[in-house]
Amino acid sequence: MEDSPFAVRLTKLLEREDISQRELARRLARHGVGPTRHGTLSGYLHGRIQPSMEAMEAIAAVFNISPYHFTEYKLEEIRDGLDWRQHGLEQALQFLGDGEPALKRAGPA
Repeated sequence: MEDSPFAVRLTKLLEREDISQRELARRLARHGVGPTRHGTLSGYLHGRIQPSMEAMEAIAAVFNISPYHFTEYKLEEIRDGLDWRQHGLEQALQFLGDGEPALKRAGPA
């Protein structure tokens, strides 16, 4: 399951903790961020909607895990670090030269 898609990992978390989609939505609302609509959560669980980094962070907080549990989070952080338009070419090349620091920080899934 190490490189499983977000939908698979979220499904496993819900099953492991015996939490319904409705309960997850309630817990996310208590965190003040994240998707709270059933349709959004259903889209995540069926792979129709890709969650934002903020949504993955909120979901990770509900389950008391690192957002790096989600491969898509790691990839988005790498993509962001390589965005030369946002950070400048020199910084993006430095990020690339550092050997994917986001994955190094993430540790084992």
